[in-house]
Amino acid sequence: MSNTGGWDAAASRVYYIAGGAYYVTHWIGLLGGVGAIASGFLSARLGMPLACASGVACIVAGRMWLHSFRQRLAGSNPGLRVQSMEVGYRILRARRYRSTRRVCVKARRDGVDHFAHKFLWTGSGTLTPAVSSPANATISIEKDPHTVFHVCRVYLARPLRRSETVVFDYHIDLEDEEGTSRPYVAMTTHDPMQELTLFVEFDHDRPSRIRRQLFLSGVAEIPMFEDTGGLSGSAHRFEWKITRPRMYWRYRLVWDAS
Repeated sequence: MSNTGGWDAAASRVYYIAGGAYYVTHWIGLLGGVGAIASGFLSARLGMPLACASGVACIVAGRMWLHSFRQRLAGSNPGLRVQSMEVGYRILRARRYRSTRRVCVKARRDGVDHFAHKFLWTGSGTLTPAVSSPANATISIEKDPHTVFHVCRVYLARPLRRSETVVFDYHIDLEDEEGTSRPYVAMTTHDPMQELTLFVEFDHDRPSRIRRQLFLSGVAEIPMFEDTGGLSGSAHRFEWKITRPRMYWRYRLVWDAS
């Protein structure tokens, strides 16, 4: 398998640009045809106001579809539909942590062979990734040379077929050698998804308070929303379930440092 992302190869770029032009052209043509037929029919039967309304409805539907299509191409995994994602952070002892993910994806096309996500860890030390399941999947982490993020890629045992669904689990062990890690776990949605679960686990004493925060972008510093309710779980685990999280919003659980 190649160790480069889907957008890194020229062939992939040509594929997405050509595919996007094909679908956009055909869908716009189809919507235009439907709008013209509907407008003509309603104009003859029900008058001009309803004909205009039908045309506006077709234009709005077309813009909504184009917005969805652009979001999908702009994501980290344009060849995959993310059904659900579970992002966890386990607080161990002696400045050690474990970041975990369980991801369920469905292939949009044949040949997709990996999943990628960007992350930023505030600690400073060793990062050790591993795949829990399925067998024969591999994982890599590299520093993005253009940003402050790391890029983690999970390579599947074989390329997926279109509409094939797979669930995989992986984790990254983190050793904060200088003690700079900040007390929160966050997720910025770079891919459209149906459900996101964010959780934190404490192997020792739980904090006195834990809060949910919502930011309208991945770089915002002031939360748009914050509260201490809406969390479920056990005495040492707190989780937050979000249905249809918004693209590029950041969801964060933050706790008081001990």
